[in-house]
Amino acid sequence: MSLSSTRPRRGSGRDCRSGASTVLFAISLTMMVATLGIAIDVGYWYHTKSILQAAAESAALAGVVELPNASAAAQDANSLATLNGALASEISVSRALPIGSMNPNRYEVVLRRNSGTIFSIVLGVASVAISVRSVAQIDVSTNPNPKGDLPPVLANTLYSGREFVEGTSTPDVVNMGSNSAEIEGPIQVNGSLNVSGNSNEFEGPVRAGHAIGGNGNSNQFQQGSFSNSAIVAPPVVDTATPLAAAKAAGTYYAYDASNHWNQWDPASGTLVQPAVAPAGAAFSTNKLVFSASSASLSGIFYLQGGDIVFSGNNVSGSGSFVTDGTITFSGNSLNFSASSAVGFVSLSSDPKAINLTANTSTIHSALFAPNGGVSLSGNSTQITGGIYANHVDVPNGANSFHLSSGASSVAQLPVMRAPLKYVHLVD
Repeated sequence: MSLSSTRPRRGSGRDCRSGASTVLFAISLTMMVATLGIAIDVGYWYHTKSILQAAAESAALAGVVELPNASAAAQDANSLATLNGALASEISVSRALPIGSMNPNRYEVVLRRNSGTIFSIVLGVASVAISVRSVAQIDVSTNPNPKGDLPPVLANTLYSGREFVEGTSTPDVVNMGSNSAEIEGPIQVNGSLNVSGNSNEFEGPVRAGHAIGGNGNSNQFQQGSFSNSAIVAPPVVDTATPLAAAKAAGTYYAYDASNHWNQWDPASGTLVQPAVAPAGAAFSTNKLVFSASSASLSGIFYLQGGDIVFSGNNVSGSGSFVTDGTITFSGNSLNFSASSAVGFVSLSSDPKAINLTANTSTIHSALFAPNGGVSLSGNSTQITGGIYANHVDVPNGANSFHLSSGASSVAQLPVMRAPLKYVHLVD
């Protein structure tokens, strides 16, 4: 009988273990690569979402400031969305809220994008839908805003608000009968402009809501004249603010039915007699007359039931004059200092609510007659500050006057300013 034995091969156990390790390593590596790939995809998706969210927020903020003009809001919102990385086709929602409101105060933007994948496609994920939403709201303060923007109409040097109405006898025509006059800056006439004088220079654009004509000669429209232009709304006078300021300063005067001037006493909160006229002025029946050789105007003056007349020589200072009567600049050589800045407002409906007959004068003031007219008949007079009225008349014979705008004087006009607006994201 023979016996035989079989010896196990050396190393066969290690080979098995080595093979198992290789398989495990391959599986682990595959899982690590897959995890890393998914992490890269997820990171890319979050990055895409952050870009779209920023675009949506910018778009919503851009749109809300245009409200209640929903069309302009949509145009600005969509433009900002595309400028900040979104495609026009990705703008899913762009609308004012509440829907259907005549006075919306919120704007909503929703962006949607199908973002592709890099590694997740091996798991059957070809794309991921990313959606972002942003809502912006605008709140308008009801408090007075003394530092708000002035109405755009005050950017004109001369403004006449009366419009042309077919079949009415109300004259809408602004007559420019002057000779050798120079007007800097834009002119806006809501009615018609008739240039009957000669050799006038209009250095800014001239626009009229109806017609521009006249038989004058050698008149220069350096930036063109435009008939049938858009009507521009007049500035709205703010009577409450200057009245309150004048009462606080004791510069509110009232002419009563007994033909007496009364002055507001801040201490008692009532009108008292006798009234004390400002320095350089005196009361004459129902008029406050500045006839002294020099007068300093400082602060806000409010007159009720009386007229204001300037017939002196030298005027300085800054402030505002408001009256429901007329304002007249008469005499010769009426000179406002170059540093002066005054806003004159007549609430009268008189065709000559503000009447300037002074000759050879320099007036650094803005003239505002929202209900009546401004008439300029003086010669060789320079006005720096602008003219704004329901109607303006420059009759024949008003020669060689110079009119230009003046920001410091216009700023003194007590007009309603743009309210403060607060824009913020709410969603």
